[in-house]
Amino acid sequence: MKRISLFKVIVLVMIAAVISVACNLSEIISLKSGKAADESPGQTIIIIVEPTAAQVVEPISEPTTEPTAEPIVEPVADSTDGVALQEQYSVGDVIALSGKNIVLIGAEFTDNLLAADFAIANTGSESTNVSSLIAFSARNADGTTLDQEYFECGSRLDGPVAPGDRIRGQICWKNANPGAKIIYEPDLFSSEAVTWQVTESIPPTNSYIAEIDNLDVDSSNVGTEISFEGEKIILNSAAINNGVLTANFTVTNTGTEVLELSQYLNFSARSAEGRILNQEFFSCGAGPDGSVQPGDSIRGDVCWENASSGTRIYYAAGFFGTQTVIWIID
Repeated sequence: MKRISLFKVIVLVMIAAVISVACNLSEIISLKSGKAADESPGQTIIIIVEPTAAQVVEPISEPTTEPTAEPIVEPVADSTDGVALQEQYSVGDVIALSGKNIVLIGAEFTDNLLAADFAIANTGSESTNVSSLIAFSARNADGTTLDQEYFECGSRLDGPVAPGDRIRGQICWKNANPGAKIIYEPDLFSSEAVTWQVTESIPPTNSYIAEIDNLDVDSSNVGTEISFEGEKIILNSAAINNGVLTANFTVTNTGTEVLELSQYLNFSARSAEGRILNQEFFSCGAGPDGSVQPGDSIRGDVCWENASSGTRIYYAAGFFGTQTVIWIID
């Protein structure tokens, strides 16, 4: 057997490669000219895709129908950010709440001081207490909270109000501007908050207000003995001279514990319109002040300034003054 040289082997391999390439080129030419080539096992098919122009995608046209306009919502009066605010009242409005009527009877701006006058009547069946510091607050139009002024203000609006009774008084706030709001909250757990907006000065009047002044209050007479738990009291006499009301009382301890009395804490008076009167100490006799032993009594005078016919005297009995007796002095 003849040995084939290495050179001849290389030549044969190259010839076979050329033949293979030629066959593949033939297949490519055949496919490109549109002639179908039959597939056979082991045959490699190369497909050349001619580049075509980039397909132009038409943009989606906008709908021809005009968009529906959003409904315009008119702002609710006295609202902020869509939240309805509480109704705001003005000077002179009579507001009926649970067990009481309240009226802002005047409000004035003077040197950045807002002085507001109120009248409150107890229409309920139980005594109520009015506190200007706890129940009333004020803010400027921009929301700034205002501080109350105590020394340059009129008769205060504080004290117990018996069923059928009324009280008038003034509350003042510093650094107030026109447009300020006054808020009244009857008590800490009440949802009956009332708001007034004061845009200009309106002087107060003492005119008759039926919802305030036309109520019946239980009162006692001079010389009548009134008994409470552990004590009893008698108004011995009452007289008004030159605007000073002098009232003489006797209080008896009917209990078993020592009774402490103070003419300043236990006794008060209001004018015929319901304004608190100041006590007169210098031209008045000795008052019913001090400790009263069980079975003992104390007697003394209590005086008030600027009194007139219709003045009401109040005595608060009990440790917390929960029981009240009223005398009307004509």
